[in-house]
Order: sequence, then C-alpha cells, then structure tokens
Amino acid sequence: MVEESNSVQHLLHDQASTLAWLEAQSIAFTKVEHTAVMTIPEMLEAVKFEGDAAKTKFAKNLFLYDKKKKERMWLVIAAHDTQIDMKQLTKDLKVGSGNLRGGSVERMEEVLGAKKGAVCLFSLINDSQNLVTLVMDKRLMGDEFDFIGYHPMVNTATLSLSREAQQKIIEISKHEPQIYDFSSAPAEVEPV
Repeated sequence: MVEESNSVQHLLHDQASTLAWLEAQSIAFTKVEHTAVMTIPEMLEAVKFEGDAAKTKFAKNLFLYDKKKKERMWLVIAAHDTQIDMKQLTKDLKVGSGNLRGGSVERMEEVLGAKKGAVCLFSLINDSQNLVTLVMDKRLMGDEFDFIGYHPMVNTATLSLSREAQQKIIEISKHEPQIYDFSSAPAEVEPV
C-alpha cells in the first residue's frame, strides 16, 4: 500500500469531497447509501432510488490501458446492461490485439484518484492533465435515460444525476467524450 506522504491528494477523493464539489458547482443529485457493491448485480440489489430518480440507469465504468503504450488510458462508461465487445473495442481504439487491458488499481488511484470499485465519471475531475480518454456509451448521452447513477468516489453510495448534470460534469472535467455505439460496433469511435 502506498504511504499517505507519497500519494497525490486529489480534489475528489471520497464521498464528502464529491458532494461538496457538486454543491459548489450547483449540480443537483439524489443520494442513496448502501452496503459496498463491487458488481452490477450487487448494485441492482442494493441501490433503490425513489420518486423521479426511480428509473435511474446505473453506469458501469471500466478503466483500461494499452499494454504496449501504457500512457494510453481510457475510462469507458456504459449503461449497466450494455454489452461490451472487448475485441471490437480493442480494434476501434486502435490497440493491438490482446493489448487492451484493465488498468492497475495503483495507476487508477494515481491518475484518477479512484479506489477499486469506485472509478466513475467524477474521477475525471482529478485528471487535470487529461491523461485519460473518456469513452461514453451513446445510450447514456442521448435521451433514453433521464437519470444516470454513479458512485461518489466510494462504492457505499450512489448518486442519481440528470443527463444535464452528467453533461455539465463532463464539460467541467475538460474531457472531450468519444461517443461509442456499443450496439452497432462502429468502425471507429466518434468524437462528439
């Protein structure tokens, strides 16, 4: 484990810092506290929003890198029920066969300030050098869902955000998203 004195202090590093940042940006959210979840089935069981947020679509987040060119990193954010064809994604991101891998927990913490099980859209705020490329599921960027659920840098709570709030966070992060249609497996990932 990295000693505290050697670790980078990120702006968003826990639930309190994330909620304070959202409030400072005037971004509305609904929060549900729950037991720690590491998988989508656990999340679907543990997280229940009510009212307007009852139909929140949960996001799944993958931190990936190119094994041959480790400086190439991606945060792939998709609807929880989106099927991700890793072979096609590897091809579309122009990564050599077998070289698109899950990033290490240490690198994820270093660059995005996220711990295992908690990488999410908010993590991009910590990537001030834009080292990570954001790849967004087309379904989450369109009008299919009114609310999207993300962990607030910990996997013991989930926030429901409106599409507009999600877009505002992306803009503030200064990460130009590449919109990816996982249902049609395009020849290339399209920038916005």
